[in-house]
Amino acid sequence: MKIPFAKLQGCGNDYIFVEDWDEAISNPGALSVAVSDRHFGVGSDGLILLQKSPLPEADARMRMFNADGSEGEMCGNGVRGFVKYMYDRKLLRQQQVPADTAPQIVIDTKAGLIYATVVETRGNEATMIHVDMGVPTIQSASLDEELQIDGTTYRITRISNGVPHCVIFVPNFDFDYAQLGRKIEMHPLFPFKANVEFVQLLPGNRQ
Repeated sequence: MKIPFAKLQGCGNDYIFVEDWDEAISNPGALSVAVSDRHFGVGSDGLILLQKSPLPEADARMRMFNADGSEGEMCGNGVRGFVKYMYDRKLLRQQQVPADTAPQIVIDTKAGLIYATVVETRGNEATMIHVDMGVPTIQSASLDEELQIDGTTYRITRISNGVPHCVIFVPNFDFDYAQLGRKIEMHPLFPFKANVEFVQLLPGNRQ
């Protein structure tokens, strides 16, 4: 089976984009694992499907699958690639001309409706896209929620901007943050996984 695709990246966050308007791809998770493999596949951070949305206000529905086959709620860089793909191929309901009054592009995601605008073009291609990620919300009961990992208690803050994030302040980076980050990402507290950010405050002007 041959599947036409495009590979796009935003800030190095790369995805394989596939049009699936009739939802013919029966196992997108397995397909994501196969195409994401950087040795035996195309190589990417995941797979993004373009589908019809049941919502009349949406231009299309975006389904995003991680390289391990799990389905994510949304990805900001993925949305930018999604909008560029649709703009460059004239798939938008209203192919807009960049201007202050340009209509919003509406993308249906598992995290809800995401709004975007093409702000710069070159020829018939979008070169700069603005995505309204909304206002982040704090999901933790307190700013110092406790999380146990391998017998150690970490103070975390759960934040969502449509995608789960876990923020942890640390005094330094003298630890295996990649390994710890993976364990936090997969913790049951985050049923849809989480982006984990370790933050070190540096001395100096913090205004």
